[in-house]
Amino acid sequence: MEFEDMQKIWNADSQQYAYAINEDAMYQRILTKKRSSSKVINKMELGLMLINLLVGSFVLGVNLMKELSNPYHYAMVGILYASVIYIFWRRQERLKGENMFDRTMLGDLDHAIRNAIYRERLSYFAFIYAFPMFGVVWVSFYQKDKPVEYLVGIFVFFIIMIILAFFEHKLIHKRYRKRLEKMKEMLLNG
Repeated sequence: MEFEDMQKIWNADSQQYAYAINEDAMYQRILTKKRSSSKVINKMELGLMLINLLVGSFVLGVNLMKELSNPYHYAMVGILYASVIYIFWRRQERLKGENMFDRTMLGDLDHAIRNAIYRERLSYFAFIYAFPMFGVVWVSFYQKDKPVEYLVGIFVFFIIMIILAFFEHKLIHKRYRKRLEKMKEMLLNG
């Protein structure tokens, strides 16, 4: 908690200053975190859906225009479209539960924590979803007898993407949730 969120109070018994939480400042921080978390989730959902829809449509369009019969391309399109449907379904479930929280400091904090958990799970989904995509792309290029440089490039690209997704999940989303949970623990205990 920030020092600005503390109020200095004179304790007459011990003849010393004591500190208490400034509830208004704390509540404003909670509301800010809740709003920013909702905005990040919306951007993540819409971004993932849009990218997967565009890439899937592009791959499907190229396959249909060139009359390709590569089943791995169609498998890739299936994975991309399935992820769009899954994210859309999860978004609808999340939006249904938006109004179930009390409009109190603790209720808004619970809402922010729920959003952080959802954000963490969405990040994890994006991390896990990279593995079947890697498999399909790898087998597709391998079946076409592409030069080794292509296969190495694809492998390096996906490894870098998976590492970055892992660290994003671990260092950003998981830490954010833990900070909110610590804030709730502090509110309940103190």
